[in-house]
Amino acid sequence: MSDKLTQEFFALVRQGILLFEQLKLQLEAERSAIEARDLDQLTNATGLKQTLLEQIELNIKERNDTLIQLGLTPSEDGVKKLLSQLPEKPAQLLESEWNRLTDSLHEVRESNQRNEQIVNRSKRNLDQLIALLQGQSGKGVLYDNRGEKGNYSPQSRIGKA
Repeated sequence: MSDKLTQEFFALVRQGILLFEQLKLQLEAERSAIEARDLDQLTNATGLKQTLLEQIELNIKERNDTLIQLGLTPSEDGVKKLLSQLPEKPAQLLESEWNRLTDSLHEVRESNQRNEQIVNRSKRNLDQLIALLQGQSGKGVLYDNRGEKGNYSPQSRIGKA
């Protein structure tokens, strides 16, 4: 096993942790912009988030390539096998960093899902407000051909049946 490739993998894991930490901050900024309904701030946060996602994608590709060069599969099993091949101290250090990386990934997923829920809730509220302003109430709702909610109240009595 190449010591240089192992050190490269370790450096890529640390870089991944830093990228996820930055992404968490961007997701927090995105959440603030969504809640404040600040379109300029949201556009900026989304652009920076996209850049970070591209960097994370590159980091993952480089980590996978390094594992392949080490003769391992680019998967959780490949990392476990790498850990089993290392001396005790470096293996413990790498395992600790790998766990930080996976924890950061889970935190980013949760933050992203939270932002998505906020957007969906805001959209529902806005849709309800628009419907009220248009004189439509939720009582006249029927599903349309696409399975989405439609308004059937203006239809004739025969159409309602």
